[in-house]
Parts: sequence; C-alpha cells; structure tokens
Amino acid sequence: MREREYVEHPLLKPKSIEARLYQQVIAARASSRNSMIVLPTGLGKTAISIMIMGHRLQKFPRGRALMLAPTRPLAIQHHREIRKAMALEEGDIHLVTGKITPEKRRAIWEAGKAFSATPQTVENDLINNRLDLTDFVILIFDEAHRAIGDYPYTAIAREYTMKASNPLTLALTASPGSNKEKIAEIVRALRIEHIEARTRDSPDVRGYVAGLKTTYLKVELRDDHKRAVDLLRSFLNRVMDELKVEGHLRGVRSRGIGLKNLLGLKTDLVAAGDREAVAKTAVAIKLYHLINLLETQGPRPALGYLEKLRKLHRRAWSDTMVLEDPGVIKVEAWLKSLPKNVVHPKVETLKDIMEGEISKGRPKKVIVFANYRKTAESLLEHLSDLKGVRPSLFVGQANREGMRGMSQEEQKRALDQFTNAEYNALIATSIGEEGLDVPEVDLVVFYDAVPSVIRQVQRRGRTARGRPGRVTVLLAGSREESFYWSTVHKEKKMFKALDEIKRDLEGVRLETTAIPAKKGGITSLDPGDGSRRAPEAVVKVDVRELGSGAVRALASFSDIKISVFRLKVGDYLVSDRMVVERKTVDDLAASIVDGRMFEQVRKLKGAYDRPILLIEGEEPYRARKRAVSPRSLMGLVATLAAGGTSILWARDSSQSAEMIRLLALQEQKERKRYPTVKMAPPKDEMRLVERVLATIPGIGVLTAYRILAKLKTLRRVFSASREDLMKVEGVGPSLAKNIVRFSNLAYDRAEEAEG
Repeated sequence: MREREYVEHPLLKPKSIEARLYQQVIAARASSRNSMIVLPTGLGKTAISIMIMGHRLQKFPRGRALMLAPTRPLAIQHHREIRKAMALEEGDIHLVTGKITPEKRRAIWEAGKAFSATPQTVENDLINNRLDLTDFVILIFDEAHRAIGDYPYTAIAREYTMKASNPLTLALTASPGSNKEKIAEIVRALRIEHIEARTRDSPDVRGYVAGLKTTYLKVELRDDHKRAVDLLRSFLNRVMDELKVEGHLRGVRSRGIGLKNLLGLKTDLVAAGDREAVAKTAVAIKLYHLINLLETQGPRPALGYLEKLRKLHRRAWSDTMVLEDPGVIKVEAWLKSLPKNVVHPKVETLKDIMEGEISKGRPKKVIVFANYRKTAESLLEHLSDLKGVRPSLFVGQANREGMRGMSQEEQKRALDQFTNAEYNALIATSIGEEGLDVPEVDLVVFYDAVPSVIRQVQRRGRTARGRPGRVTVLLAGSREESFYWSTVHKEKKMFKALDEIKRDLEGVRLETTAIPAKKGGITSLDPGDGSRRAPEAVVKVDVRELGSGAVRALASFSDIKISVFRLKVGDYLVSDRMVVERKTVDDLAASIVDGRMFEQVRKLKGAYDRPILLIEGEEPYRARKRAVSPRSLMGLVATLAAGGTSILWARDSSQSAEMIRLLALQEQKERKRYPTVKMAPPKDEMRLVERVLATIPGIGVLTAYRILAKLKTLRRVFSASREDLMKVEGVGPSLAKNIVRFSNLAYDRAEEAEG
C-alpha cells in the first residue's frame, strides 16, 4: 500500500494537508490570478484555499489573509481548519463574527494575520472604518454562488479590489448555477480572471473519490389523492388561460409556467396598476402552492394552508376567489373527511428505506432532506417509531411555520451527536445543504425534489466523501418529476456554461477601474485612475439601518464617511440640527394602521430642530402591502407637512442616498454644522465627560476614554499640544490636529444667537 504523502510548505504544519495532485495543480494555477474553483463537496476546496493562503503569506510577509463564509457555523469550521493547518502563532489566527463587539473586532483586525469571518460582519466593519483591506494579500469567498445582487460579497470584493496593495481573490463553490448569465454576474462581482472546474469523473480526481450511486423512486398517490390534485390543477389552468387571453403571458406556455414566472408577472402587473390581473395572478400563486403541498407533502399540510386562508383577519380578494371555487370546496371537504393519521405515501416509502438500511447489519448514517420545516418535524415523529432508527432534527435559527428555530449551539450539538453516532439519522431542511462537515454519511434521501441545481449539488455532496455513498430521490407527481429531470439537465448546462465563460476569460484580464459600482456597496470606483477624494462630510447612521440598500448606496460615495450609532430617534443624522427618518411607501401605509407615525414625528421634533421625513418608493397609490386608500396616504402626508415636518420623496434607495448625501454636504461644508448625537444625560458624571469629548468628529467613546485616562480633565485635553495628544494610543497626527483645531475654533455665530 502506497504511503500517504503530504504537502510541504514553510507556512503549513507537517502532515496537515494530503498531497493530492489535482489540488496542487489548481493551487498553483490560482495563486497568481483571481480564480473561481468549482469542485464537488468533499474534494478539498478548503485545503486548496489554505495552500494558496500559505503561498501568499510567504510571498508577502507583511500581508494578511481573510476567508469569508456565509454562516457563523461555517466560519467557525474554517477557523478550525486554518488553525489545524497553518504554521502561524495561535494569536495570529482569528474568528470574527457579529458575536464579538465592534471595538473588540477593531483590535482583532489590527492584531491578526489570518482571519475567518462572516460577510455581514466584514461589511459593517468596512462601512464603519474598523477594517482596512490595504494589506490583505488574499480574500477567499466560500460558497461564492451567493455573490449576486446586494449580497455583501459583491460590495466587499469591490472595496478589496480598490484598496488592496497586492490583491488576490479566490472564489469557492460546488455549483455556481446553471445559468450562464448568473455565473457571469458572479465572475464580474468577484473580478474573476480564471476558472478551475472539476467533476467526480475528471481524470485527475477520479482516483480520490468514493463511489456514488444515485437512484430515484416514483411514489404513486392514491386515486382519491390524484383526483383532488386534478381538481385544483383544472382551476389553475382556467386562471392561467384567462391571463393568457388577456395578453399577460405572451410567449409563455400557460400550462408550463412556474412559480418564479408568476411572481415576476405579479410584480410587473402591480407596477402597471392592473388590479384585476394582479388578483388573478395572486390566485394562481396560491393554487400553485396548494397543489405543491397536496401533491408532495400530503393532506394535512394542504388542509392547514386552506384553514390559514380562512382565518385571515384581512382576507384579500384572491383568497376569497380561491376559497369559493367549487373545486377547492370539494377538495377541502375531502381533506376534512380523512382520518388524522393519513399521511403522504412518501412517508411509508421513507420508512421502508430506513428499515432496510438499519437491517443490513453495520452502523449506518442517513441524512433526509425536506423542503418544509413542518414536514421535517413530522418525519422525525414517524422515524422515531422505527426500531434501531435514532433520528434528530436539524433546522435553521429563525422561528417559522409556528416552530421554534434551533440556536447555533443546538445546531452544533445535533451535528456532533450525529457525527459521534448518538443519532444515525439527521432530518434536515435547507440549512443542512451548505457547508456541513459530516464525514462518512452512507445515504442521502431527498424527501422532496428541488428545482435548483445549486441545492441538488449541495445535498448530494453530503455523501460519498470518506467511503462509498448513495443518493435516493423520492418523486411524487408530475411536478417533482419535472423538478428532478430539469435539475439534471441544468447541471449539464452548468459545466457547458463554465467552459464558455472560461474561454471568454482566456487572455482577458479584468480592468478593475473600468468596472462601475453596482447599486450599493462600500466604495465606488472613480473613472480614470481610480483615485478617491477624502471624505468631506460624515453621516451618522442608526445601526438598525445597516444592510439596507440606502446605506450601501450612501457608502459608495467617496466624499461621505459613515459612522454607525444606535440613534435614539431618526435613521440618518447629517448635522447637529438635522435628522432624516427614512420610510418606504409601504411603511408609511402601515403607519396609518398602527398610528405610530405621529409619535415618531413628535420625538424627532423634540430632539432636532430640522427633522426630515424621507419617503422612498413609487407614488403613494402604488403602496400595496396594506389595504390603505391613496386619499388616506396623502392625507397623512398633508397633516405632517402642515405640522411643520419637512418631507422629501425618493424613487428608490439610490435616490435616498443621494438626497442624504446632499443634505450632509450642505449642512457641514456650507453651514459648518456637524452631526451630534442627542443622548439622555448619563447618571455617571464620568460618562458625561467622555460623551462631551466624543462629540468632536473623529473621536469615538473608546478614544475619548483613552484620551481622558491619559490627560485626566477636559481642560488639559483642550490645552494639550499635538505632540502630547499623539502620545495617546489611537490618536494619530490627523486626529490630534483636529482636536487642537476644535479647541481653538472661534465661535462666529454670536450675532445670530443674539438675533
């Protein structure tokens, strides 16, 4: 038997990474240009990234490395792998997540060498100037298929490309998606110049993978079950035919349109103001969901959905159209007539599979994926009755479908118990698809088919890692069959699209200064030489606004610096007298129902002289989330304006950001009025002294504490020289100069005050 070989490198611990030829080839090719690595789960994307990390840190001894993962458990996993493999001091390797306070994160960023972090935390620290990417020599994006739209990956990549002295981007994914346009969007967002893609069947990979067998089982519905589905589908087809006759489905087969198409159609019809067509489309969406529940989940979930529609306090027209249809009434009566113990036939098929696995003798591990949390909970009950089967639940953190979510500690405990064979079956929702590091899973069961190639690849990658594995897909009804075969086709398209994009990239190096910033982001790239101007104004943003499109767009302006606070009132503070409260049109409509708007305005007026209500969205008559008439909305706006509230309108988040930017520049550049957070006086006088000093631009509470700890009194602070101030930790030449300037600033509004 050939002795196992390991990668040797000065910055890797001995015998930490197995020497696999395909990994070493990929690492060599991706260590000098921005690359996307597409590898099936379990084939060592993390190992490759750590090899490249070691190469970059050796090449640039003063450089630093950052690996991003979309969830905290996955970031913890990467942190563990980096510590296990990298030959760095333990204090040089850090995990950075939102669980750590902002000021502690600032100290960690300044002290560390290699980091594993979540993107939301990194984006917030970039916005708030707690993190500087200048000396980072590699930035790794795990699960890189998320780098589309407004996901933080896109903004972080833009900032990194512009700031870093020696940048290298590495994108890791098992599946970037089947659509060439989507893959191209990821390539553009992460500035990818080269693609390395492999499958389990690639010649250089084949020798390192265990066997994987995939089978699908068609599950037949009972005759009465089929008749109920046919009744609902007949109603859906009638609605779709009406929409087609009315010209809303041009170029689309009405019988073949999917949920995604229906949701897009509804958005377009809402924008066009066609209320009748919107209602019909809403009926189609509800029927689509009801059919899916009945066909793939069973009678009880379908009945639960109908009962939920009947209990709605504010029932929409579309709800009534569904509930009063004769076919739906007949199906509902049939559902109520069934015994409560009637389940979907897939449950019995799954039980047969599990009993067959356990009866084979040696210990087995099985993961069952379900699309709905209630289904997962139901399967847990059914499988718990089987001899030898020890099932455990694995769901997300949010409370959904009337169920409490699992905390990260509970998730970790469930995974550890599954890994240690305390449980031999894990019943998981989509949370288990991404980044699970569970070795030696013998069987993965798709209780439901999924239409997404990314999700299918992720699910399948849970098995055949350390030893041979199998995948079984349960298919009930025509919709699940179409999902399955569509996804198989999409996966083939994915590698074809990757090949095409790879050929397009050959010999072409992305010019980063020519890539315009998309909507939102940390910084924008100036045309030409890419140089940036120093910030000319500061906007203090309430922490609850972080993640909004308006904050991302505001942060893209090179002349604006963002500082994050927990504001008592308002969302954006632009001066000592002016605060902006941002409301979407739908929020404004909601405030009529709950009456909170007038109380918010009262608090704004009580704290600042010039409160501004910024309304974001289309005209008021397009507000659609509440049953509020246009007259009521305009009446509210008129009442607020008559009461002295300044009101501005913005079409979208980008326009909101532009408006806030202009207000800040006018207040601070022209009127010399700077944002000062109005706070309730603290009971502790020492805290009050700290706050007084912290109101000077550039000084936060922590810096104020350090200055006062050194100089003791405000009098000594304001009479100190630049040299004395610079002896304080965290006070550089620029800040010291600013403090001296403020200390000697002559007040020139005496006449105005007297007037």
